[in-house]
Amino acid sequence: MKGLICLLCALALDYSLAADWGYDQQGNDWPDSYEMCYDGGYSHQTPINIVTGEAVRNDLLVPFQFSSSWLDDVADGLISNNGHTFQFSDNDGTRKVSGGGLDGTYTFLQVHFHYGSSDSYGSEHFRDGFQYPAEVHFVTINNAFQTGQVGRLAVLGFFIEIGERDSELFGPIISQISEVQDYNTANNASKDNVINFGALTRLDLDHYFRYYGSLTTPPCSPVVVWTMFKKPLYISESQYDQLLTMTDGDGAAIENNFRRLM
Repeated sequence: MKGLICLLCALALDYSLAADWGYDQQGNDWPDSYEMCYDGGYSHQTPINIVTGEAVRNDLLVPFQFSSSWLDDVADGLISNNGHTFQFSDNDGTRKVSGGGLDGTYTFLQVHFHYGSSDSYGSEHFRDGFQYPAEVHFVTINNAFQTGQVGRLAVLGFFIEIGERDSELFGPIISQISEVQDYNTANNASKDNVINFGALTRLDLDHYFRYYGSLTTPPCSPVVVWTMFKKPLYISESQYDQLLTMTDGDGAAIENNFRRLM
């Protein structure tokens, strides 16, 4: 059985119904309005610095299993600029994932990005004290869990590095950023030009870090099973720059949209 790296610790989905928060202080001011964002009162907060030397290897974990619809690059969904990030929300509800130590079957909801103001930093999680240029989260939900219950959400996260070539996986969706550059804009994604989901399933998904954490945006609910894959993904510098063309509600560039380490 393939070896899987699992970080076992009792410590999110970057999703919020509220719009009265921002990244000016990288989340330091959120506890003033959102009690659960206070790391002193709630120990299961995200993001964290993943220390490889403290991870516990678990060879009993089985590989992830993806439904056949993940192999279909045609998707029905919405691309949007919510003032905090660039996001693709899936309308199909057919992409399922299980295995990988997850408790049941999860349905893909959306994917979004976190990044800095330059391509030298921007990820939410760190690894051994190193902050990557960006991070992407594939958010899934298991409706067998009640709202607010630990494990209701599972996020498949990848560190992002800068490479010389455009990303096969994200190239189609990033090319559509120009359609939602302004705050609070959304557009139906081109069904045959969204995300190369098939390429996602061909990645090295057998080595990852696992822990229980929280949403990384208000209300910071500790309901997320986090999976951070060991091997980073790559996008080109020009693709990174495209992310920086979006603006928030004040007309400023959306950048440095990462929460501080908890």
